[in-house]
Amino acid sequence: MVFIPIIVLAVVVFFWFIGQSNKLNRYVVSIEESKKTVDITLVKRYDTISEMLKVAKAYAKHEEKVFTELVGLRQGGSMKDTNQVIANQNDVLSQIHAVAENYPDLLSSQQFLALQKEIASENEDLAAAKRIVNSNVRVINQEIVSFPTSLAASLKGMSKFEFLEEDLQGKRFEGPELRYLIENFFVNIISHQYCMVKSVALAVILQLRQLFRKAIIYAKKQYSFFGIAAIYYCSFSKISAIV
Repeated sequence: MVFIPIIVLAVVVFFWFIGQSNKLNRYVVSIEESKKTVDITLVKRYDTISEMLKVAKAYAKHEEKVFTELVGLRQGGSMKDTNQVIANQNDVLSQIHAVAENYPDLLSSQQFLALQKEIASENEDLAAAKRIVNSNVRVINQEIVSFPTSLAASLKGMSKFEFLEEDLQGKRFEGPELRYLIENFFVNIISHQYCMVKSVALAVILQLRQLFRKAIIYAKKQYSFFGIAAIYYCSFSKISAIV
């Protein structure tokens, strides 16, 4: 009779552990499934960057430019491996963009611009997939450090999962084509404003010339020849100097 409460308690603890273990396993599966989307995006990104490398090397073949070796994604890699692959791809992209800034023909080529659009789309997909992974990692990490689930996690030998690093380089980097578009945008605005100001100034000067001509015509009826000549000379010389 004494052992019955102990047996009941052991059974309760056992089923509680099974429930907590299954819950943690489901979280792990969610992380693995969401990470597959990241892996697929990285494979696509690898192919696009490889094509960009070929184009950049074709334009920079006369330089002793050494690009960082592009590393492919290893299947079944850890979060640390994925972070290293992302960092490697970002380094290669930075080198490609640096070369593109020195070669306007490369920057404006249709092939390079098309690849830039592909990279921009893949970067957005990668950022979205990473947010989902990190959200799942955040949930399981909170469970691992929360009592009593932390007891089940310790018995299973589980520790906090690593997050996928945010792409800070991509946030602060602006592609060369975007920079040139911004520069041209402001140049066009300034040129447009200058043309408008110049047109208004010319219109005002023409109106002033007409007024002075009318004043001279009126002066012919009222003043002597020398007075008219003096008015005409002073007014016309000042307007010509302005123009």
